[in-house]
Amino acid sequence: MKNFRMFLVFAVLAFLVSCGGSEGTNDSSEPGSIYGVVSDKATGEPIKNAGVELLPVGLKTVTGSDGSFEFMDISSGHYNLLVTKTGYSDTKSSTITVESGKQSKGDVQLEKAPAALRIVDDAGKDISELDFGMRPDDLSRSFGIFNDSPDSINWSITTTAEWIKEPKNGKTDTLKAGDTVGIIVVIDRTLMREGENLTQLHITSNNGNKRLAIKATNYDVVTLDATRIGKSSATLNGELINNDADYTETGFVYGTMATPSFDNNAMTVSNTAVQLGSFGNAVSGLEASKTYYYRAYAKNDTKTFYGETKKFATLSDKYVTLPGGLVVAKEDAGKVDWSDAGTMCNNYTLAGLTDWRLPTIDELMTMYNNKNTIGGFKDGKYWSSTTDGSSYAYFVDFSDGNVNDGSKSSLLYVRCVR
Repeated sequence: MKNFRMFLVFAVLAFLVSCGGSEGTNDSSEPGSIYGVVSDKATGEPIKNAGVELLPVGLKTVTGSDGSFEFMDISSGHYNLLVTKTGYSDTKSSTITVESGKQSKGDVQLEKAPAALRIVDDAGKDISELDFGMRPDDLSRSFGIFNDSPDSINWSITTTAEWIKEPKNGKTDTLKAGDTVGIIVVIDRTLMREGENLTQLHITSNNGNKRLAIKATNYDVVTLDATRIGKSSATLNGELINNDADYTETGFVYGTMATPSFDNNAMTVSNTAVQLGSFGNAVSGLEASKTYYYRAYAKNDTKTFYGETKKFATLSDKYVTLPGGLVVAKEDAGKVDWSDAGTMCNNYTLAGLTDWRLPTIDELMTMYNNKNTIGGFKDGKYWSSTTDGSSYAYFVDFSDGNVNDGSKSSLLYVRCVR
């Protein structure tokens, strides 16, 4: 009887071991899979037709229109994905572990590879603009096209502005890897309109495209900043930089209209002694606390050439004009939260003026540095218009000049500018 009981115990144990071993064998032989989506790291958009290789086994597939991929029937183990796509940097994923009978997710984000085509200056620094300024003899500038890739590229230039004489529209060439080709830009100022002229050179290639802004200002006479501004007077300044038209008179048109000219009854002041270079005229009889617009001009019997329009504000006992043109009220507008501070300045009508606003943090620091000249400040915190996220904005403590940010719901002082 004892032997029979022992036999039963061994039989049960053998059965349990047999069941457990059989189950483990089936699990280990069941394959797993890897699936995922390949997307653009910057935009999150799925990338179709990207190559996906399963390492180290070498299985390959491509992503579908939704960026998805899948490897089926994979043995348990550790794998990586190597993803490639034209225009993107090759990317190897982190380790993906596949377990028997289970799916493993392996999303991969690709970063766009830098374009091989670069636009550079003489020092090899990337540029996006050539500014010819306003001098009549400034007619030629240069830039370089640099091939920053291991392969040759084919490039071409497209331009539409009539005043761009070189390079010719449609200029093409081939550039070897690592080489730079110099391009000369020549302009014709006689074909420009008055004022600022702006166009784009479009440089295209089989490995990257760029645009280069070409800017030139076409003035025979230039308006300079007004000086010696008082309550009823100011000195207007200009410069004659080109006298090919044999001008016989220079001067200024000025008034309270936004674009003063001889055609809209602007006030004028003139000089009949004409020579290249700077000139200035004092004007008087102006109203205090008022904005005036002015333009330098040069004229002969057939033509009047204007410079750009500038403006200044005559002084007032109610505000101060700082060097650089910032106009600051000489009194606080109130003490409110940040939202009301902006509204308060926008609705401000000090001295009959309506273009007041809340100062930026840089302007507020300029005001602090000139607080004795301006006057009327309290030893407290003043709002700026500069924000630090949705709930905070910067302020300056006028007791010590410290800059900090605070909750927009705080009640701080307000000083408006224009």
